[in-house]
Amino acid sequence: MRFHSRFALGVWFLAIAGFPALVRGQQPSLAPPSLGAAASFAVLGGSAVTSSGSTIVTGNLGVSPGNTVAGFPPGIVKVGDTFRNDSTARQAQRDVTAAYADLAGRTCDRDLSGQDLGGKTLVPGVYCFSSTAQLTGTLILDAANDPNAVWIFQITGTLTTAPDSSVLVINAGHESNIFWQVGNTATLGARTAFLGNVLAAKDITLGTGARVSGRLLSVGAVVLDNDNVSLCCGLITLSPETLSDGTVGKQYGSTTITASGGLEPYTFTALPNSLPPGLTLSALGVLSGTPTTAASYTFTVTATDSTRVCAGTREYTIVIPCQNITVTNPATTTGTSCVPFSTQVKKQFMQTGGIGTTTFSTASTLPLGLVLNSATGVLEDTPRQTGTFPIVVTATDSNGCTGTGPVYNLIITCPTIVVTNPATTAGTAGMPFSQTFTQTGSFCATMFSLDTGTLPRVLTLAANGELSGTPLRTGMFTITVKATDRSGCTGIGLPYPLVIGCQTIVVRNPVNTVGTVGVPFSETFTQRGAIGSATFTTPGPLPAGVPPITLATNGTLSGTPTQSGSFPITVTVTDANHCTGMSAYTLVINPVPPCVLLTLSPPTLTSASLNTPYSETITASGGTAPYTFSVTSGTIPPPAGLTFNTTTGVISGTPTVIGSFNFCITATDANLCTGTQCYTIVVATGGPTLTGWGMLVLSSLLVGAAFVMMRRGGLE
Repeated sequence: MRFHSRFALGVWFLAIAGFPALVRGQQPSLAPPSLGAAASFAVLGGSAVTSSGSTIVTGNLGVSPGNTVAGFPPGIVKVGDTFRNDSTARQAQRDVTAAYADLAGRTCDRDLSGQDLGGKTLVPGVYCFSSTAQLTGTLILDAANDPNAVWIFQITGTLTTAPDSSVLVINAGHESNIFWQVGNTATLGARTAFLGNVLAAKDITLGTGARVSGRLLSVGAVVLDNDNVSLCCGLITLSPETLSDGTVGKQYGSTTITASGGLEPYTFTALPNSLPPGLTLSALGVLSGTPTTAASYTFTVTATDSTRVCAGTREYTIVIPCQNITVTNPATTTGTSCVPFSTQVKKQFMQTGGIGTTTFSTASTLPLGLVLNSATGVLEDTPRQTGTFPIVVTATDSNGCTGTGPVYNLIITCPTIVVTNPATTAGTAGMPFSQTFTQTGSFCATMFSLDTGTLPRVLTLAANGELSGTPLRTGMFTITVKATDRSGCTGIGLPYPLVIGCQTIVVRNPVNTVGTVGVPFSETFTQRGAIGSATFTTPGPLPAGVPPITLATNGTLSGTPTQSGSFPITVTVTDANHCTGMSAYTLVINPVPPCVLLTLSPPTLTSASLNTPYSETITASGGTAPYTFSVTSGTIPPPAGLTFNTTTGVISGTPTVIGSFNFCITATDANLCTGTQCYTIVVATGGPTLTGWGMLVLSSLLVGAAFVMMRRGGLE
């Protein structure tokens, strides 16, 4: 019964397609049917193709004999084109009818009528359903590692999948070899992930978000809703499996890549910039050119058949090694520290074999100050370090290829450094001194230092060779100076005899040169120019005196002369360096001059009142100031509360005792001449005073007493 109904359906399908019926006994062996022109179509409808939402179709889209294609855009057709009842679409529909008849005529290997495909694992073969086919869940198709495995599902009625159902192929199978021959409608539920080629006698409808890797080929309409349908092609294989390697700068032997498994002719492409630089791949699959950059390159070649949709790929790896680059070391292996290489033999590394621009580099440690010019390979600048330096130089060309030379042992030695002493070798103690040592032979920064000898105090040798300062010691100081450059190389000059002589010392005489016998004398000599302690001396002769007239070491000439006359002396100053200065000085001592009588004033003193402040000043005249005063007879009564200042001559105080007090005061001038005046101070109670006659009588008595005292003093 199943046989007859299926056969009748096949005859009907072929009749409406215009193809002769196939006799069941003439069915081919299990192999995929030929899809002919339909192979490039991902979606092919008979009456119409419509879409809602952002459907994506990868492969050709067509309709025939109808011409309605709706919903594109917003739907898009990627890679392929859209055909509306043209010759291409009509031929594709005829080839679908032939393929449908081929599938319907295959012998059933296993009857799955009434069974849900969900949860099953099926090996390659022909599976038949007498009515409807249902998929709920996941169907697994196991190819058992046969890439040519074929699955054919013969469904008399409808094909329906539940939402979120899926079909999986495992173990080397390919979805292009899965065929769903559906005698009625095919409905794929929302979000179904479906594999294979669906050939339906009526409409094919996809739920929202369904995904199909294969083909939707329908005699009726194809209805899509925000789905993704991607063409599933047959396996296209590229040959050969591997490609030969090449060499930078050498022509690559032309190799042709071929393809099989699709519809000829093929177009070959590789991703941009994926091939080894310098190689190109033609559309016919010819790989040729001259590699320019060494590396291991992995790239993918794609062969697209005449459908412009079906393609096969193969990943290739080509290793492009570098050509040989030879580095030649300089012939000269020596240099001098702190001497520019520009003044020496040029030391240049050379290379052969490099392509394009070649640069030089080294990971070795170069002498300080020396650099390798990357563009020219020349060692440049000024080395500042001595020793032996093993250097290995690498040349790198514009393709990144390298060559490394043998070890180059560069020997850097010290230059001959000559130190030149200053022409001036004499200086003066206490005077600024500055002279400079110089050097030749080293072009590096050079520091000068004292090698032997000792410099006079305060004189220093700077790093720049300047000998400067104000020396404080005299004598000869023989030194040698050493120059040391940045590389540690040294040179020592000849002995330098520095002589520091005495400075000029000036003795300044006192302005006063005259003294008097018996009068203390003191004057001081000074000096300018002595360094350190200064000592004054004189060989004399000096006048006699009590105490003696002497010249102290600090320059003070003092004493009390007892001898008059003129005394020429020479005063010498000697400093800490024994440097001396002299001056002539004549000391004149005059005899004692005749004395004159000194006069004291006032002649009388005023009376004082008890407990009342009192003050009176005694002065002297007629002699040579300064004057000094003394009480030579009587007393100024301290109990009375009065005092006497012998320097100023002032009698002052507050009397506390009543009475009449008599005393004499003597004045002495600078020449020891004297004068005396006697006085009476009357201290009263502050009551009635003397009458005019009383005062006259008292004054007469006092004058008489004073005259008597003066005569006595003169006689004495």
